[in-house]
Amino acid sequence: MRFNFKINKARELIKNISNNEFYYLSEEKHLMKYLNGNEIALINNFKCEIVEEWSKGFLINENAFYNFSFCELLFNDDNIYKGLIINNKELLIKKIDFENEMIQFGFYNHIHRNIEWKSTDNNIVPYFSISNNTFISFSELSFKNFDFAFNLLWQFKFVDVIQSENAFLHSKIIENDDKLFFVIDGSENRGLFCLDTKTGKILQKFSVCYYDIFQDKNYIYTTSFENKLCRINSKTLAIEEWDVNELVKKQGFDNIHDHRSVVRDGVFYFTQTLGNHKAKLGVLDFNKRELLFKYEFESKNGGISSIQVSEERVFIHTQDNTLHIFEK
Repeated sequence: MRFNFKINKARELIKNISNNEFYYLSEEKHLMKYLNGNEIALINNFKCEIVEEWSKGFLINENAFYNFSFCELLFNDDNIYKGLIINNKELLIKKIDFENEMIQFGFYNHIHRNIEWKSTDNNIVPYFSISNNTFISFSELSFKNFDFAFNLLWQFKFVDVIQSENAFLHSKIIENDDKLFFVIDGSENRGLFCLDTKTGKILQKFSVCYYDIFQDKNYIYTTSFENKLCRINSKTLAIEEWDVNELVKKQGFDNIHDHRSVVRDGVFYFTQTLGNHKAKLGVLDFNKRELLFKYEFESKNGGISSIQVSEERVFIHTQDNTLHIFEK
């Protein structure tokens, strides 16, 4: 992997399409397209506060859409019907696919800003929710003509599990192979839990793992003290550990426990921003057990805001609104 080029005054990377094409927000909040070395303004007549990937195009200014008053679609060729706000944080959306003659329901989460589509034949949608960061509930949401009803199947209270009033969710929730993976913190009983989605019963607790979690196909990646990279098979729940402490510290890293990390095809891309130290990028290959690449940013770049990884490139956005592009 090598550093390729950078774009100054870029607020945020929106989407990478190919090696020669991607979309980003300019510092002036205009939607820009990069194509074969050219920067093209797609929207510059108003500010794009939030831009989301949406139905093969982009949804501009999510808050306006969320209030049912306005949405702007680019390159849209699907039929989408707006839905209902649930628990003041999610929007249930109904989409009709005329080509395949099917209906999909989507949950648009305005906190995590993503859409999860669920196909259904009987207007019943499985629905996971987190209430006040204290418990997870699983319900069946039945739907007819935009009237809906909840059938609560189970609840999982964090306090009961780790025996601490300070219990809280410390990671994203990953669903795979009819299992839920997430981290609960707040006491010495913290850890990474795996639940059966149908019953809410604990299938496994990984006590040594209490940092953020990441998914790569059928594997869940996380880290443990001091600097161990862990990989969990979501089917068998077998865990593999790779102690990289000596390896990364020799290369100038303090730790690998960063929530901005990404995993793709067995390769773990992690970042580090600590105090006044220069921000760093590291790339670990779990299968080869090697550090493939490291990069140290300039002090003027500040900390790392976000990282995205595509098939061909790695994008890192730093606090000085610079988008750094690395070619694999």
